[in-house]
Amino acid sequence: MNKYLLLYLVLFFVATALSAQSPESISESRWITADIGLRIRKGPGLNYEKIGLIPFAEKVMLLEETGNTLTIQGATGKWSKIDWHGTIGWVFGGFLTDDDANVYSIIYRDNSNCNLWISDVKGTTHKKTNLKPTTSGGCMGKGDRDPILSPDQQKVAYLKYISGAVQINIYTIPYEKSIAAFHIDFLPEDDERFNPYESSEILISGWTADSNFLLFHAYDLSGETKEGFYLYNVTNASVRFLDSICSFDSSVARSNNIICTLHGDDSVCIFDIKSEKKIQNFYLPDDAGQLHVFKNLITYTRSYAGEWWEGETGSSKIVYKELNAVDETMVVDYGDWAEYQFPHFVADARCIVYIRHTDNMDYIYLYDVKNKTTKKIYQGKYAGIREVKGDWVIINHDKSIYSYNCLTNEKIKIADDVWH
Repeated sequence: MNKYLLLYLVLFFVATALSAQSPESISESRWITADIGLRIRKGPGLNYEKIGLIPFAEKVMLLEETGNTLTIQGATGKWSKIDWHGTIGWVFGGFLTDDDANVYSIIYRDNSNCNLWISDVKGTTHKKTNLKPTTSGGCMGKGDRDPILSPDQQKVAYLKYISGAVQINIYTIPYEKSIAAFHIDFLPEDDERFNPYESSEILISGWTADSNFLLFHAYDLSGETKEGFYLYNVTNASVRFLDSICSFDSSVARSNNIICTLHGDDSVCIFDIKSEKKIQNFYLPDDAGQLHVFKNLITYTRSYAGEWWEGETGSSKIVYKELNAVDETMVVDYGDWAEYQFPHFVADARCIVYIRHTDNMDYIYLYDVKNKTTKKIYQGKYAGIREVKGDWVIINHDKSIYSYNCLTNEKIKIADDVWH
């Protein structure tokens, strides 16, 4: 009897140990919290071959977890099998979160004191920074612009107009230490053509996904500064002029690429920043504009003003297609010129968000790519799309900021008394 009992106990403990080691099958969304990115490997351990580096805040699907809980670099979790846009591999789960509010933040300025705040997309946490613009002329200061937060939430790019030039500052967050400051010379203030509020003089296009490069456009009426796109490398504090590569419609894509129209050519190019090579060319219609690319998909507007002397009223469309494809899929077609603007992929290209401007009201719509259906998610006079963060659309309206989740239809007011 004791032999059978002993055998039973041995088998029980062995089965329990094996159960603890076996993978747990899961299928849930997770987001990367490692600010320098997270390595994906072929197996559950540091000894397995590296497949790639997943950027901070990137969304992945959690498929399995091993039974052991470990602590690596101060983070506790299990080795987790994930699907990253079709790439299957293993990452350390201590750098995963199930709440995208932990990785997506926005930066805004309050209207009362001109202070700069950082909030998560759900408005649950608000942190006041020490960055504050000049107060002459209100929150705008002397041509000061709202800062742009880097994807890793560690840096902020900030424009300030000074005498005869524009200064671009880059600060660290949360320490708010200046790590870069460089000038672009423009018209002197006593020149009648000088306008510190003119957005075409300088415009920050945005950060790359790894937060190491900042793309901006410079336009100078005086002719002292070359007009075109510039790329600032935060790592080595260097500025590169991209005029030999791009002419206009440049933007930082989801990854570390630039989408731009080539000089002397009708084609559009994807330019890889790190290799400094053109990695893909594709053609778009002559009336295409406001491009946004997600992986191998592109969405854009098509606006035709029409020959009014012939009685034409023009047209405004939003379409999307694969980069190398010819056929377009229509999102919206409206018989009025420049009605629809700012098409942008949301939620891993499951949806396209866009805005329709009218004289009396602004409407924000969401197009479901799979079901080919459209719904209105917001309306208000002077409403606008501030930015897109993962599954969230950030909306400006009057003095408020709202966030809208395109998958759950959740709408949240983030802040009031905001200066736009």
